[in-house]
Amino acid sequence: MRFYVTRIRQVRRRSVGLLILLNLLQLVPLMAFVQPSWDAPHILGSLPFTGGPLGVAVNPTTGRIYVVDVVNETVRVVDNMSAMDQPGSAVLTTIPVGRAPAGIAVNAMRDLIYVSNSGDSTVSVIDGQENVIVATVHVGNTPLGIAVNPATDLVYVATSNDDAVTVIDGVSLRVVATLSTGAQPHDIAVNPVNNRVYVANFGSNDISVFDGGSGAAVARIPVGTCPSAVAVNPTTNRVYVSNDLGGSVSVIDGTTSRVVSTVATGSHPWGMSIDAARNRIYVANFGSQTIAVVNGTTNAIVALVPGLDGPTSVTVDEQSHRVYVTNRNGGNLSILSANRTHPLYQSGA
Repeated sequence: MRFYVTRIRQVRRRSVGLLILLNLLQLVPLMAFVQPSWDAPHILGSLPFTGGPLGVAVNPTTGRIYVVDVVNETVRVVDNMSAMDQPGSAVLTTIPVGRAPAGIAVNAMRDLIYVSNSGDSTVSVIDGQENVIVATVHVGNTPLGIAVNPATDLVYVATSNDDAVTVIDGVSLRVVATLSTGAQPHDIAVNPVNNRVYVANFGSNDISVFDGGSGAAVARIPVGTCPSAVAVNPTTNRVYVSNDLGGSVSVIDGTTSRVVSTVATGSHPWGMSIDAARNRIYVANFGSQTIAVVNGTTNAIVALVPGLDGPTSVTVDEQSHRVYVTNRNGGNLSILSANRTHPLYQSGA
């Protein structure tokens, strides 16, 4: 009899333990949504575009997103608050620009938007408050990447077929300098803290570094094969370069101008953007149809976001911590979030 009593007690203990385990397992999905990681962004949705979405930029002060349409030769102005809640009214207006627009940059301090038009070698300057073009600046041949230093109010334009960078004064909106680069410069990034300008030379597989004050060339840094984009984290003074045919991102120490790491990200990495506060780098892998998330501290990939369709350019709104990605093949703008306070996570949906 003692044997059977003991066995019954053991079975009861096991049953109670199993019940507790099952209850805990039921809570796991809810817990995962209540406390998500910044390293696991989710696609919240997308906005369809007829045409060819290419470059994208955001003004974190006004909450407006600017999307370059290379097919229709326009810039679409999107309200980030309506992008998910009322997608039908998210596009506030459409602004015609020059021929074959490619790159776009925002000076949030002055609410000015600069668009490089590769087909007619101009830069369209848009007033962000009125949504009208206030100037058209003639630059070098085939302008592609474009960047702004808000501290100096200078605009830098990579003119690919000239192997040069055109410098525009943001006040007078006139060309004030031309800087010689490597072969076929594709993209530009600026560190406003130390006033360094970084140019990705697609044809010579290196980065040209300039002193933004004097315009003097200070370094040429070899990177991977066909660097197509460059981004800077001014907080850490790290520079990130996507190597299109290398399938990687080169990490450069801005102090020593040396490559300190190479991160394999995916097939044909193109556009990049940085969330400086969280030290995360978002890389658009056009070939892999993913967004790679790189931890800027460890230089390791901490997430791969699938479900994109030809991701080309990416930008981060550091106020909302939303990530916006243009999909060249899909003809849309994907919206991602890694924000712990987003309703998607709170609801457990």
